[in-house]
Amino acid sequence: MQLLWPDSDLTAIAVEGPSPADQAKASTQTVEIADLTFYYGKGHTFERASRVTFAQFKYSIAGKDKDFRATNAKKTVQKFAQAYREFKRKYGAQAVDEKLEFQLVTNQPISESLIKAIDALAASSPRKGEVEQQAKQVQTASGLTDKVLAAFAGKLKFIGRTGNLPAAKNELASLLVDWSATSDPIAAARLGQIRNLVREKAGYAGTDRNLITRTDVLAALQIGDPRDLLPCESALADVGKVLERQQLPEAIDRIAAARSPLLIHAAGGVGKTVFMDTLATKVANAHEVIFFDCFGGGAYRSPEDARHLPKRGLIHIANTLAFRGLCDPMLPDSADLQTLLSTFRRRLKQSVETISRMMPGRGLALFIDAIDNAEFVAGQHSEDCFPIKLLESLDTESVCLALSSSFPAGRNASQRLTPDTMSWS
Repeated sequence: MQLLWPDSDLTAIAVEGPSPADQAKASTQTVEIADLTFYYGKGHTFERASRVTFAQFKYSIAGKDKDFRATNAKKTVQKFAQAYREFKRKYGAQAVDEKLEFQLVTNQPISESLIKAIDALAASSPRKGEVEQQAKQVQTASGLTDKVLAAFAGKLKFIGRTGNLPAAKNELASLLVDWSATSDPIAAARLGQIRNLVREKAGYAGTDRNLITRTDVLAALQIGDPRDLLPCESALADVGKVLERQQLPEAIDRIAAARSPLLIHAAGGVGKTVFMDTLATKVANAHEVIFFDCFGGGAYRSPEDARHLPKRGLIHIANTLAFRGLCDPMLPDSADLQTLLSTFRRRLKQSVETISRMMPGRGLALFIDAIDNAEFVAGQHSEDCFPIKLLESLDTESVCLALSSSFPAGRNASQRLTPDTMSWS
C-alpha cells in the first residue's frame, strides 16, 4: 500500500531477491538474502535508486512471545554482511554508505540488549554484560571488524513486535498489518488479489518479472485513478515559527484524558488551524495522528472537491491509516452512508488493535480542522456532512477526536461537545 502513498518515494518491491537488473550482476548468495527488496527514488536498480533496503522475515508461532536475540539472527547477519562486502566491491564504499540498508523483521519482540548492542557497534561505544555478549555474537556472525563493522551495524535494523526503541516501533507499524482481520467482503476480495499478486511475483523469483510496482497494486485493487483513494488533499500553509498559545498545555491534558470529543472553538481568523496543527504535533509522541483539513485552502467551496461528503472524507482518513500499514484500505465502492460508516468504524478498530499490538501504550487521534466549512457546504446542498455523522456514530472511548470550528458551542456539531469545548477570542 505504501506504493500508492502520494508522498512516498518507494517505487518498487522485488519479491524473493533484488530486481532483475541487480540479480544479473549479483552472486547467488546475494540474490538469496532478501525476501523483499525495497527500491526508493528514481529506479529499480541499485545504481539508479536513492535507497535500497534488503529485508528478511523471521516468523515464529512457538516463539512469538520470546525475545529475539543475536543467536536467532546468526544466519541472516552472515548473509547481510556478505552482501554488504559484495556491494562495496561492486559499487564502492560511498554508494553503499549512502544507499544500502538491511532489515530483519520478526513477529517476536526484539531483545533490548540486542538493540543496545547494535547501537553500540554502530557508534563504536563501550559495552558490557549482556550487551557485550550480544555485540560479540553479531560481530562473529558478520566476520567484520573495526570501522567496517561500525558502518555495517549502522545499516542493520532489527524490527520486532515490541521494544523500547521508538524508531523500531514506528518502522514496524509502517511495514506490518493484520490483513486477515478484515470483515469487509469487498476489501477481503481485493486484498486476496494483492496476496495473489505477491505469490505470482514470488513464483517469478530469479526471472525478470519479480517486481511489484504502483501499477500492479492499482490493478489488483481495481482502482482506475489513485486520487480516488486519497481524495481530500490537505493545504495547510507553512506559517514558520509558531508562538504557542497559553491554552496548549490544557488541550494536551484534555487529549491525554479524553473520553469524549474535544472541540476547539474561536472566531474565524484567530489561528485555530495553527493551534490544531501544533496540538497534533505535541501529542504525536503518544498517538498515531491523522489530521484532516476541511478547509483545503478554500477548495471546500468547489463542487468537484466535496470533501464534506462521507464518501470522500471517511475514505481519505481510512486510507491514510491504511497507507501507514495499520488497517485494510477503504475502497471507493459504495455511496451508502450506513455502509460507509460501518466500514470506517471497522478500519478504526483494526488500526487501534494494530497500534496496541505493535506499540503498546500508543493511541490513535483524529484531528478534523474547520468542521464549520464542511457543515456550511453540506447545508447549502442538503447533503450529509461527514464530521457530523462521525460524531453521531463514533465510539470515542478508543479513539481521541479533536475538532475545530468557528461555530459557538450549542450549534449543530457543537451540541454534543459543550462539556469538552475550549474557546477563546
